[in-house]
Amino acid sequence: MNKVNILHNLNRTPGCKCKALIIKAVNHTLQNEKVYFPCEVNILITDNKTIRKYNRKFRGIDRPTDVLSFPMQSIKSPVDKDIHLLGDVIISMQMIHQHALEYGNPVKHETTHMIVHSILHLLGYDHKNTRSEQIMQKKERKILNDIGYTKQDDK
Repeated sequence: MNKVNILHNLNRTPGCKCKALIIKAVNHTLQNEKVYFPCEVNILITDNKTIRKYNRKFRGIDRPTDVLSFPMQSIKSPVDKDIHLLGDVIISMQMIHQHALEYGNPVKHETTHMIVHSILHLLGYDHKNTRSEQIMQKKERKILNDIGYTKQDDK
């Protein structure tokens, strides 16, 4: 059983009432990637101001982004505990709302997409070049389709 800790600062963030959806997206992504041992993921749901600070601090980019992923333990390393700490995710609900409007998708769809995207990053996938981006997008589409969503944007 995976452990998904969802934290938020609701007093400054457009609310996300999709805890079950987030947990489902995490579990589907891990299952799709054949990660069958228990993992722990921490997810902070926040706003553009907060994610901008993290983006500046950890990536040197002074602007908000939709999601940041911070891997902790590689899935290739041996699991020596009852649960494997996969990593932390920070997601901006303001950016999710912007994407939903821009792409014409429901907020739940965009939230699911960003969770899948971030878990793939925790598992070691990236989009630093065209080939790795194609691999990651193909995996995202499959997982989103399995969950019941079709990815609208192919950017």
